[in-house]
Amino acid sequence: MKNRALFQTSVVKRKNFSLRRLIISILIIAATLFVLFFAIRFLLTKYSDYPTLSKVYEAWDDQNYILVADITERIISATPSDGTAWAYRGYALFYLSLAESDTSSARSYLESSIIALRMSLRSAPPSLLPQVQYVLGKAYFHRNFLSAYHYYSDLAVYYLTEAEKNGIKADDIPEYLGLCYAQLSMPEESIAAFSEALFIHDTDELRFAIAEQYIKNDQSDTAKQYLFRIKTGAADETLQIKAAILLAEIYVSEESYTDAYNEYQFILGKNPNNADAYYGIGIIYEKQGEMAKARAEWRKALKIQGNHKGALEKLG
Repeated sequence: MKNRALFQTSVVKRKNFSLRRLIISILIIAATLFVLFFAIRFLLTKYSDYPTLSKVYEAWDDQNYILVADITERIISATPSDGTAWAYRGYALFYLSLAESDTSSARSYLESSIIALRMSLRSAPPSLLPQVQYVLGKAYFHRNFLSAYHYYSDLAVYYLTEAEKNGIKADDIPEYLGLCYAQLSMPEESIAAFSEALFIHDTDELRFAIAEQYIKNDQSDTAKQYLFRIKTGAADETLQIKAAILLAEIYVSEESYTDAYNEYQFILGKNPNNADAYYGIGIIYEKQGEMAKARAEWRKALKIQGNHKGALEKLG
């Protein structure tokens, strides 16, 4: 009887001990899960804004160029050799410069874009280099227009042609090259590039650019064909007038004064307040030895445009 009682007491103690162990284990597991939950939450909060290239790609797809520039700047500050981050930073700053209406801000964006793209050339993956060269060439082209000089045209040509050699097929490259060659006073190369661009985008603006280069290359007869087509067929009246002015100047150089006079009358029919037309008519009278009539025309030009350079020079 005594042994039985002792056995039952032992069983109860073992059951109580096992229950306590179970409760303690459950509490430990619960505490561990609790700590893990808040640790993970803390880490997610801390690193949710951590800059990564995947976030750069997402912002790029959304065309959020300011965010791309911000994320890539933080990536570069941590990893200065990340060529992909440098490349996308350059792309973003380039597009921000094009969208900027303030010249000073646009120039700042563009300068930073060029620096970033040049840095990316050092360490970007080979597959990315042609695209970097393409954007860098365009960046140098636009840098010229924000600088009032053409020191970067040769660099624009270099990087755009390198991009083409390396497989970039972009419709705007021929037009960019045509403009750059024109800035470099290389009319033959400019004509070739513009002609290629004309096959891609048949526009009167391109025809006018080609005509200008033919004039510089002493091929006035070919230039006249382009200008006549623009004058008679362009939808833009301003472009018609610009074409007629060039036609008139060609006719004056050829001593075809009647044809030149008719072109200036065409211009005045479109715009009676065109100072260049009155100045041109004055030049015709000067060539014919009728100085009184010439001065009268130049005074008309100055009455319309007080700072007209040609008329001011002629009237002393």
